[in-house]
Amino acid sequence: MFRLLLVASFVIFLWIPKPLYSEENIVFEKLLKQGMENLKLYKYKKAIDYFRRAISVDPKNGDGYFQLAFGLHQLNKFEEALGAYKSGLKLKPDYSYAAEAYFNMTVAADRLGYGEEAIQYLKKSLQAYTERSDYGAVFKIGEFLKNLSDKYPDK
Repeated sequence: MFRLLLVASFVIFLWIPKPLYSEENIVFEKLLKQGMENLKLYKYKKAIDYFRRAISVDPKNGDGYFQLAFGLHQLNKFEEALGAYKSGLKLKPDYSYAAEAYFNMTVAADRLGYGEEAIQYLKKSLQAYTERSDYGAVFKIGEFLKNLSDKYPDK
């Protein structure tokens, strides 16, 4: 009986979520902040290093992937940026800047010549801007969608 109680207690302990401000969370936030400070200074390689370190501390936090993607995008590392954006959106599908993330994914896919993907990402960006009632962005995205559709007519 004691063993069963001990095992049950251990299993329950594993299911309890980590505290909001665990040591891991504090380190993650610090690395993320340092990376963002380097982004502001246009030190993209250094920023990317901080974001990669943050992700290694907490690989289930989508914010690290979004920031990494942005830094990679600035260095024209579009394939890697797409992967990071996808990881971030998978972990955090309700990301408040999903519209911008999908737009950046559109640009990256277009630069790589992935026409069909670019159009799909742009449609997702358009939907996210529409849900946000950002009609100025909706209008601009609509124009860009027409241009992409002309550029990739078979898609």
